[in-house]
Amino acid sequence: MPKRLIDGESLWKSSKLLRVSARYRSEYANLVPLAEANGVFECDPGRIWAEIYAYNRTDVTAEDVVQFMDEFEKAGMLSRWEENGKIWGYWVGIDKHLPSLSAIKRGDYGIKKRTPNPPEWAIQGKPTGTPCGIQENHTIGLGLGLGFGLGIGESDTEMRKKNFEVICFKRGLTPDPRTSQSWSMLDSICDAWGESEVLRVFEEWLTESQGIRFPISVFVNKAPSLVQKMDKPVDTEGLDKLAGKLYKMGGAVFAGKEYAGLGKLRSEYSDAEIESAWKLYVDAETGSPAFLPKKFIDGGCRVLVLVIRERKLEAEAQEKQIAEIKSKVAKEGAAMVATGQLDELSDEDVLRDLGFEKGA
Repeated sequence: MPKRLIDGESLWKSSKLLRVSARYRSEYANLVPLAEANGVFECDPGRIWAEIYAYNRTDVTAEDVVQFMDEFEKAGMLSRWEENGKIWGYWVGIDKHLPSLSAIKRGDYGIKKRTPNPPEWAIQGKPTGTPCGIQENHTIGLGLGLGFGLGIGESDTEMRKKNFEVICFKRGLTPDPRTSQSWSMLDSICDAWGESEVLRVFEEWLTESQGIRFPISVFVNKAPSLVQKMDKPVDTEGLDKLAGKLYKMGGAVFAGKEYAGLGKLRSEYSDAEIESAWKLYVDAETGSPAFLPKKFIDGGCRVLVLVIRERKLEAEAQEKQIAEIKSKVAKEGAAMVATGQLDELSDEDVLRDLGFEKGA
């Protein structure tokens, strides 16, 4: 593994680092040593997780690594591109701290075999090609359950791939290269059955399987026999919109099982009830947003929806009670006014006398 010195002053006063979520900023110094002598490294989240975090940072998952890399790329600190079926990364600005080309050519610094040299746009941090297969002019896409969240500049197809890749990484598997035709076949299956259902079945299938070298290709070939495990297609567009709203409210993403679980909640409760329950949940919780979706899906939502419904019934009962009292008093008051026993009273006067304040 390369040894890298960190330029503390540049890091501490980096304006680009301010664009990264505060909880991810410290990871930059942890990830920079990945760079080879030419500044390039294999940007595979699963490999990065296994190399850096598996031993003494078990609180970090491969899914978190995907988040780190996305944030650094969006901040202009990381360039990523696909070459020879692999994703490569380059830390923008690291060229100032790398060995000279002459030293590298002399063999003073070893570079892993098949590690490419960075393209010029990657060194400059100005993506004119298609890093990670992502074009600059793509619209904002929420993808599958925000697969990994609100991917600015990422298409739905990219987000879909990331969701399946992360499930592989979490199980220590390397997904098929992005150039594989299996991804196109997987797209067709997702379009036919709904991404959440396909993700759910894919995750269950991987749990039951072992030693799979090309998980996407094998899954696609087995899809006909696995279709029977899938429920009917879901409204992924509506589900994506709901997941997007929940992300904005709590800063947490629903991916994999949590995304599928959110789809099942929609079959039981309205989107409005789920949103209200989520707001109550994130307001009460103080833990990391990354763990909120699982707890919410596992039972938090159901409990809070019951509370919301109970409050609604209580409010409706009170409104009904007030309406009945107003009707009764109005009739009695009208009779008394008609006989001259009482001056005419307003509804507000009646409610105030009965102990109900206006707007209570």
